[in-house]
Order: sequence, then C-alpha cells, then structure tokens
Amino acid sequence: MQKILVYFGGISNEHEISVITGVMALNLMDRSLFDPVPLYASTDGKLYTSEKMRDIRSFRRGTENFERVVWEGDSLYTLRKNKLKFFCKADCVLNCAHGGIAEGGGVAALCEMHSVPCASCPVAPSAVCLDKVLTKIVAKGLDIRTVPYLYVQEDDDKKRVFLYKLIEEKLGYPVICKPAKLGSSIGIFAANNREELEKGLSGAFTYDKCVLVEKRLENCREINCAAYGKDGKIVLSECEECNEKGGIFTFADKYLQNGTHGKIPADLSEMLTRKIKGYTKSLYKHLGMSGVVRADFLIADGEVYFSEMNTVPGSLAYYLFGERLSDFSALVTALIQEGIRRFNADRKKCFSTGILYDRIVSQK
Repeated sequence: MQKILVYFGGISNEHEISVITGVMALNLMDRSLFDPVPLYASTDGKLYTSEKMRDIRSFRRGTENFERVVWEGDSLYTLRKNKLKFFCKADCVLNCAHGGIAEGGGVAALCEMHSVPCASCPVAPSAVCLDKVLTKIVAKGLDIRTVPYLYVQEDDDKKRVFLYKLIEEKLGYPVICKPAKLGSSIGIFAANNREELEKGLSGAFTYDKCVLVEKRLENCREINCAAYGKDGKIVLSECEECNEKGGIFTFADKYLQNGTHGKIPADLSEMLTRKIKGYTKSLYKHLGMSGVVRADFLIADGEVYFSEMNTVPGSLAYYLFGERLSDFSALVTALIQEGIRRFNADRKKCFSTGILYDRIVSQK
C-alpha cells in the first residue's frame, strides 16, 4: 500500500481552513489504493502526526496529543527524547496547506529536495501565483486582460500624499486594497474616497508588506474555473459564479455562512465560458503547473479580467468537478497518480554533467 503524506496546517492566516482540507483528504482518500499519513505543520513550523488527526476535534487541544516527526529524505521519523525512530517511507505528498510559504512553493521544494513525488503544483508556479502582482505580469505576457492596478510597498506608504494622488490619477475611485500574498479574501478593503483609501491601505498592510490596489469594477461578476493534470492532459472544470449577491466576497462569506460554493455551472454565454476555460488552460500550461489549481476571474461590461490563481484551492476545488464526496476521492486519486507519473518521468532526465568525475580522473 502506497504511503501518501497529507501535508496541511502551516504558518499562514489560512491555517484553520488548511486543517479542514487536510482532514477531508485523510478521511476521503481511497483506502483500497493508498494509506494516508497525516503531516501537520503547526503555526510554529514544527511537524506532527497522529491517527487522531482524522477527527477535526482533536485540534482543539493543540499539539499535546500529537507526535513530533522529522522529514528526512523520503522518510518520516518520530522524535522522542531527542532520538529519531523510523516511522514510514513516503511514496507521494499531497499538499493541502493554504497560503504562506507552504502554498508558495515550500512544500513542493521539500519534495524535490527529498526526491519524493508531489501531487500538487511545482515550486516556480506556486511561488509566482502566491504573489498576485507576479501572476498579473504573467497573464499580461499571455495577452490575458487584468484589472488596472498599482503595486504599493510598505515604504511607499511613508510618501502618503504622493501615493494617494498617484492612485487617484491612475485608477480613480472606487478601488480595492488587498494584501499581495494572501488568499481567502483576508484583509480586503474597499475605498470610495481618500479617507477610506488611507484606512484600506493601513488595514491591508497589517497582513502584508506589499499591497495591491485595483480599480473596482462596477456591477462585475466573480467567476472561477479549476484545472488539473491527468495522464499528461489538462482537465478543466465547469465555471462557477461564486458571488451572485454582489459586493466584496469576504472570508465570512466563504467559510462562516455556508457560502463556499456558488452557482455551477455559471449562467454564461458560450463565448464567455470558452474564453474563461481557454485562459485557465493557457495559464496552467504556460506556467508549467500540475496538481489542481483554481483560476479566478471578473466579468464586467462583457469583458473577462483575470484576477488570481490558487495553487492549493479550498477543498482542492473538488466541488467544481462533481457534487459528491466520492468525487473528492476520485480527484485525489487522479492527483496522486499523476504526481507519481511525472516524478518517474523526471527521473529519466540527466542531472549530472560528469565534470567533477572527469576532473578527479584527470588529477590521478
């Protein structure tokens, strides 16, 4: 039975949501094919495991009933009284950690360094997509329209009068202020005048040292589309309209008031549906992605604008591919199998130039 490390938690504002996704994966993974192993990263960065993690209530008591582990090579070791003991060998890793360095390429980098297959997105696209500005730059290179924006760093906020004038001249009101590297609609503020802009920037800077200020589109629609790789091909989901009520889609809308899932499929024309799916596929392909990702778009006045890309979407965006929990299981199976397939294909590549060997032989 293949051991699959389910990595979740991590140092992120989305830690709790990550725990929910991780526990889902642990309980719904196909046990006839895989043996899921919890790998929980606490908010201080330490790693733990425990069979109790399959029950989400076990996290109410912190980590006191969990066992510390160390990840070395392709194996996990328990840490007891400063002594390491072999725990299990990892056959693949499924990243369920939302936000922070874990989603931004950290878990993928660990997998590469330890030579373990990864069922999620690689390092480079994960790092790019965590930063909303870098993602917009990539989209522009692919001729995908984005909403007009300005990138503001914390030091820029010291030149307040100049900064406010620049935003007003380049974008005009209303605008949206959002942390550049956060997800789940955390730290998003709307501004209709200079006073609200000042409060919005201050609020966003409490979450991130870099803030994205975007032109707020009036009467826009928020549309999502997900993609994953299977047998070397890109599978696209139906489009979802996630915020039919209008306004800003907040963290509470997503997770505290059962507002996670919207209308699927979205009520769109064939042309708009084709365009959104085409943009999603293009971003997935040209960024060299793998695993499951979710692309977010805005529609206003008949135009489609790319917003951001999530490389570890909530609930792994399974609901965009099917309604049942069994669809979550089938998606995870496809992700793991594709991750192992890609890993085996990559191992056939050459990783040595032979220079060091030739030099040693010549010195003899």
